Amino acid sequence: MQNSLKNGLMFGLMLVSFAAKSQTVKMKTDKPAYGITEQIVLRIDIDKECDSITPFAPMAFEIVRGPIQKTSVNYNKGESTYRKSFTYTLRPKNTGNYTIESPKFYFGEKILKADPVKILYEK
Repeated sequence: MQNSLKNGLMFGLMLVSFAAKSQTVKMKTDKPAYGITEQIVLRIDIDKECDSITPFAPMAFEIVRGPIQKTSVNYNKGESTYRKSFTYTLRPKNTGNYTIESPKFYFGEKILKADPVKILYEK
């Protein structure tokens, strides 16, 4: 009886810790500065399935390719990890300094965005 109570408590704590794990959204490029002939590869990663996403529409950029979407779910020793990535290839319409804003990701009532990415596009 005591073992089943102990196992039940452990299982409950595992569920609470799994549910309490916060969602993260990260956005990055491979470098901070690009030459006029280079294209920018932008990757956005989330670590939980979201309910919806606002469209990614960077006004100062042409989207050359994307979004390319990749999802992975891994199970290791009873723990699961989830990751979804969106990859865009961008070309700025002009040279200069740019700040790329993240799309919004909706997790129930929670809205998350990645930190903006700053880049320099020069001749």
